[in-house]
Amino acid sequence: MINIRQIVLFCMLLLTAAISVPAEDGAKLQSDNYAILSKAQEDMEKFEYKSAKLKLDIMLKKEELPAYDKAVAYQTLGYVENALGDFAAAANAFQQALSLNILPDKVTHDLRYAIAKILIHLDRAKEGLNYLTQWFANEAEASAESHIVAASAYYQLKDYAQLILQIEKALSKSANPPLDWYNLLLAAYYEQKEFSKAATILEKILVSHPDNKDYWLQLAGLYQEGKNENKALAAFEMAYQYELLNEQEIVDLARMYLYMEIPLKSAKLLEKELAIGNVSENQKNLILLADSWLLSKENEKAKSLFREIVQSFNDNKTRLRLGRLYIEYEQWQEAASILTADIKTDDKSLLANINLLLGIANYNLNKTNLAVNAFNRALNDKSTADQARWWLDYLKNISKQAS
Repeated sequence: MINIRQIVLFCMLLLTAAISVPAEDGAKLQSDNYAILSKAQEDMEKFEYKSAKLKLDIMLKKEELPAYDKAVAYQTLGYVENALGDFAAAANAFQQALSLNILPDKVTHDLRYAIAKILIHLDRAKEGLNYLTQWFANEAEASAESHIVAASAYYQLKDYAQLILQIEKALSKSANPPLDWYNLLLAAYYEQKEFSKAATILEKILVSHPDNKDYWLQLAGLYQEGKNENKALAAFEMAYQYELLNEQEIVDLARMYLYMEIPLKSAKLLEKELAIGNVSENQKNLILLADSWLLSKENEKAKSLFREIVQSFNDNKTRLRLGRLYIEYEQWQEAASILTADIKTDDKSLLANINLLLGIANYNLNKTNLAVNAFNRALNDKSTADQARWWLDYLKNISKQAS
């Protein structure tokens, strides 16, 4: 999650630490005001900011305070308020200092930058950008950090094109950019739906942060957006290799293998994770494993799991699937055994299909009476009625011919 205030605040505190109160010029400051400012400076050096603020407030209440002295006092007060955490008051003090139009150009230039950062931190991005634009116009070598401040303002204004431009400038000027800068650029690319560029940024981030699950999953999602399923799967697999995935995400990976028609990988993944307890042995997961074995042509393993599910959960849909498997492989006795049960269900279609298969199994076991009874029960649903009727007619004809 991007925290713009934290990004700008960090930049703001760096600037505050880097710039001290301007050197007092005895030729410009009245001697008594010079003494007050010196004492305030001493307080600041000892981190006694409240004491410094009190001295400056007294100085600013003086009548007929010279403009230069007032400007220096407001500038100093701005740093004190900033150190005390009252950023709105700090911005106001710096603005008061600038409004007097008497401070040296270098000091004025630096104050514009300080004001810009504070206003952007206070979510006053438009005001902040006004000061920052003036600062850029007079700055020969804008730092990477200054472009980040601008990017933060554009983020607030949802001007993602300008945000991207500023972040790219910042990255080009930094040998070791903080992760938050990449996150800000990533957010902008998402907003602009530039998924390919966002994926490129994530790839760079993951070189140095390979143990961050969220980045791998984001990257997988971006590849899917770009219809690059193979890369999406590879990103998911990397997260798994770093042991970052939770239970549901491991199951999702197994499903992805099935979607990509790699059922054996799905089966082996689930088998391993079920064995070590990372995936729960619930009905849903066991069915997924059975399906994976089935699609891998590992029919015996699939049958074994289907039997376990029927026995453990009394799941009649699985009972039907297992019965079909047995009949497909002409395992009539196994089919009859699994399909013969006291089934209580409101699903008439399910019950009818079970009875249809049971009838077929019993017919092949030469248990004609049981087959007829099952086929008659299968007449109760339209999904099986035609087949059941065909079997009943067939059995009648056989009986007539035998007699």
